[in-house]
Amino acid sequence: MSQQLGRHSVSEILNNVGQYDDCDEIDWATPANWNLNPNSSPNSFGGCLTYAQVLQELDDMRTLYPNLISARADASPTNQTTFEGRTIWYIRISDNPDIDEPNEPETLYQSLIHSRESATVMNQLFFMWYLLENYDTDPAIRNLVNNQALYFIPVFNPDGFVHNQTQAPNGGGLQRKNRNTSASGSCSTYLEGIDLNRNSAYYWGNGGSSTNSCNDTYMGTGPFSENETQIMRDFFLLHDFELALNHHSFKNAMLHAYAGTNITNPRPDEYSKYNHDMTYYNRYAHGPSTSISSLNSGNMNDWMLGGPAGTSANGTPTGTGSGKETLAWTPENGLGSEAGATGSGFWPAPSNFLPIAKRAMRMNFLAAYFSGKYGKLHDLNQSDITDLAGNLEFAIENLGQKASDFTVTVTAVSANIAIPGATNSVTESFTAAQVLEQRFISIPYVLDAGIQADDEIEFNVVFTNNYASDNVLYEANIKKTYAPSNVIFDDATDNLSNWTAVGTGGTWATTSDNYPNSAGSSAIISNASIPYSHNQASGIQLTNSVDLTGVSTALIQFYAKWDLERSFDYVQLEASLDANTWTPLCGKLTKPGAPDANNTYSGKSTTNNNFQPDGEPLYDGDTQDRWYMEEIVIDASNNSTFNQQSSVYFRFVFFTDSSNREDSYYNADFEGFTFDDFKITDIKIPCVTSVPTNVAASAITPSTADVAWDAVPSATYDLRYRETG
Repeated sequence: MSQQLGRHSVSEILNNVGQYDDCDEIDWATPANWNLNPNSSPNSFGGCLTYAQVLQELDDMRTLYPNLISARADASPTNQTTFEGRTIWYIRISDNPDIDEPNEPETLYQSLIHSRESATVMNQLFFMWYLLENYDTDPAIRNLVNNQALYFIPVFNPDGFVHNQTQAPNGGGLQRKNRNTSASGSCSTYLEGIDLNRNSAYYWGNGGSSTNSCNDTYMGTGPFSENETQIMRDFFLLHDFELALNHHSFKNAMLHAYAGTNITNPRPDEYSKYNHDMTYYNRYAHGPSTSISSLNSGNMNDWMLGGPAGTSANGTPTGTGSGKETLAWTPENGLGSEAGATGSGFWPAPSNFLPIAKRAMRMNFLAAYFSGKYGKLHDLNQSDITDLAGNLEFAIENLGQKASDFTVTVTAVSANIAIPGATNSVTESFTAAQVLEQRFISIPYVLDAGIQADDEIEFNVVFTNNYASDNVLYEANIKKTYAPSNVIFDDATDNLSNWTAVGTGGTWATTSDNYPNSAGSSAIISNASIPYSHNQASGIQLTNSVDLTGVSTALIQFYAKWDLERSFDYVQLEASLDANTWTPLCGKLTKPGAPDANNTYSGKSTTNNNFQPDGEPLYDGDTQDRWYMEEIVIDASNNSTFNQQSSVYFRFVFFTDSSNREDSYYNADFEGFTFDDFKITDIKIPCVTSVPTNVAASAITPSTADVAWDAVPSATYDLRYRETG
């Protein structure tokens, strides 16, 4: 990806989905081979591909990309079939797709567990085609596929899927269960069979499932009584899946263990962090099924994760689950409002298959990354460098389930900075048990003695893991400025003297829990006590307006961490020209406010469910005590309303609803929002004093020319030598 909109400091050379931090989600290009059902009524199947068409898609993938995807294979190690005699097929995407390489991290994706949930198979095919078609051109995808194995079971419940096609060839069939009619007896249309997501062994029969054979949640005669769940169990136990996504619809939610019991989740930090990142833009509700949906025992996620042995309410010993400790989710994709002519949210309007598939892409990608050796690199260097020698500061955040060595390598790009000798590279080793750990690293630099104020400094940073020597997770050129003017700098050591309290219901304060490398010894926090109070609408405003006249690029930067009730409580940084009408500003750490339709799980009032401003940039959730650096740009292209205005006001605002809801995340402490070293820096356009040489006339267009300049070789300029990119 190239430099993202609103990012002054970073020009990205190689990015990945998890490192992406723009204001809006990636607009995923639709794969050329992904398509809806081409048939017209009465055999359109509501736009969803039929079972035969899905199998043909898998075969077509193999034909087109034999070096990346396996031929479809029997998921059952004993060639067991479904009740009606069908094979459950799986495929593997990897650089050696016909070999189960023993050391490769594995991720599992399943869909159509409930056979009426048509969007699930369509979003999986979208993701699969996207990987295959972009492998050659996207180095991040190539690195992922080369070093990991992604397993797909697109049609988990083929009998029920075919039954829907037979009963409702134009879509809308509501068969949810399998077609084991011998176990359920004679029921009305669509109600025969066993619910395959109530049939797994861990806490089977513990509530939220039915003993009535004609009920949609009929759990069967015993744990793993069904051919399909036996096949899944046997296949699963042959592998070491770190993460599994068992796709369902519809709710716009990410559900996970536990579903069939209220025992404590053993890995709340990982679930909380992974949920936060996977739902960053689609803002799906997330949490244990018992908090977001309802008790539903015999759930596949519970068995995959496992836990301590117990006894279900019906007296059945639970066992301990799979023994694999796999982090598993049920992504519920789609809303009832996206339903097609059938009126059922299980059958979206054909035009809605595409947006639903796109909403699932981040979850699908990150599930794979988190399964392996994955981390994020955070630049912690504010843009004003004032010392001729010092250290460049970064943070490595380990997010993968596998042990890894991460290496950060920094090299000079501009001629005015040097990274001495062998000190340009730092390697940190993380064990598998150190997932979610953040470490700060320092790399020394020396600036040219003749550097002038406002000169740009540029260096290249490469972040790798140890899959292979060339496995780059992230690479970027990063620009800083030597001794620029700070329009304002506040390090909180003066006890809020630059700020004025606004609003009601709470009090902002200073805290000694400041950023470790801060210029001062204090930071500013949204609340004087922990946990913060309810019904709060408080803020702090810079006492004086800021004059941005003549400031072509104003760069707002500060360090921050927070622990806020996600989807409800939130903080925003706002700007205004009159101190009356305020605009929330988007930074690389903000995310869009949670849509009201995704919050209805909460059990809260409609007022609370509608509390967050839908789609507005804000801070919520939990950074789990990790510090990051925020960056917001005001220039002619970003937040241009405030560009070069003589009187701009800034404030932080903190809003809390009427209650705090943990959703069984026992790490949620509701600590509030903390920030440190707040700066607004005047970044000046580089001044070129001589006409560049060796510029071919043929390369000059009427409007622009790309000009190489020794100080900032990655920049481009127009004919007046003003920087344009």
